[in-house]
Amino acid sequence: MSDRLTPLSEHLYRFDDTCNVYLLADGDAGLLIDSGSGAVLDPLRPAGVERVEWVLHTHHHRDQCWGTPRLRRHGARVAAPEYERHLFEQAELFWRTRRTFDWRSA
Repeated sequence: MSDRLTPLSEHLYRFDDTCNVYLLADGDAGLLIDSGSGAVLDPLRPAGVERVEWVLHTHHHRDQCWGTPRLRRHGARVAAPEYERHLFEQAELFWRTRRTFDWRSA
């Protein structure tokens, strides 16, 4: 097993990535809480998981969700808080229009 995938109990693992990604394993299926960079896909087989069925996002931060497109390409479905849905569905628009503080003009 990867040194980044730590068993916490019989069906629960923590993957150390850009954030803590949690894996709930049920037979050969898995559910992830957050996705991190998506690198969690690499060490799943030693945990007995062949496929990730769902990624549940706790909230929108880049460190917690930037691997989501990779997981979707591998068949995972994605759930996110309704009030942040637009941040997941229109991420590029959000980052293009996001206001930031420019300390040089303050």
